Amino acid sequence: ADVNVPVRDSTRNHSWTSIKVTSKAWYCSICESFLLHGIGVYCDCCGVCADPDCVKKANQKLPCKAVTSGSDYHLHHWVKGNLPLGAICTICDEDCSMELGLTDYQCCWCQRTVHKDCLPEVEEVCDFGPYRNMIVPPWCVQVARRKGALHKHLLLRGVKDPGWDKWTPLVLIANKKSGNGDGAVVLSEFRKYLNP
Repeated sequence: ADVNVPVRDSTRNHSWTSIKVTSKAWYCSICESFLLHGIGVYCDCCGVCADPDCVKKANQKLPCKAVTSGSDYHLHHWVKGNLPLGAICTICDEDCSMELGLTDYQCCWCQRTVHKDCLPEVEEVCDFGPYRNMIVPPWCVQVARRKGALHKHLLLRGVKDPGWDKWTPLVLIANKKSGNGDGAVVLSEFRKYLNP
């Protein structure tokens, strides 16, 4: 029997979460304004951030983390600014984001951070960083497109082994409606590190 497991189509929209749930300072990835009073959203998959007026433009102009890919390798997916506190450049080992505003970059797959000026020195192909053995790379996710009433849906067909030593993928399943609703929070936290 076919099991229809839906897969999020990251080519449509980001996975937006209110910045009110975090304590860090955020800048809009589109207009680069500082977001005051927790008004705005961030993508819990890739880290893009937007004020309410820029959400539509962010969905159109800034691609989210690719869930699936036809390639057998993956390039870094650099997101500008909003780096974690204490971020260190992977090239020069100096602090990143020392200036106010939307500065420097982070790969939303390997979590490496890099200065704008050091970016050309980074290898193009991403190795998925310290969580590599827990991540299902996009080229290993096999999907089928099924046309629904209003639009096409992606359904999981299978997951193939990337051939990495010690690969033990972490797959999270949570009931978002059960208990006190922490399932949604847990899933949101892990989307940053894993294949969403």
